[in-house]
Amino acid sequence: MAGKKTETLDVSRLACPVNVLQTKKMLNGMPPGKLLEVITTDEYEMDMVSFFKRTGHKLVGTSRKAGKVYLMVRKTE
Repeated sequence: MAGKKTETLDVSRLACPVNVLQTKKMLNGMPPGKLLEVITTDEYEMDMVSFFKRTGHKLVGTSRKAGKVYLMVRKTE
C-alpha cells in the first residue's frame, strides 16, 4: 500500500533519555498515521511505552527476538 511503508529506528544501544529523544525526533519528522518500528531492549521498553502514552502515539504491537524488543507505534497528530 503506497504511503504506508514502515520506518525502523534501532535505539537498542542507547540509554534513556537519548533513546526517547531519538524516537521523538523521528516521529516528529513523520506524517500522522505512519508506522514506526522502534527496536529497544527489555531494560528500556517501559520508558518507550510511557513516552508513547504521554505523547498520544498508539502502540499497535510488541514482539521480542534475540534479546531485543520491537515496538510498533502509529504516529498521531
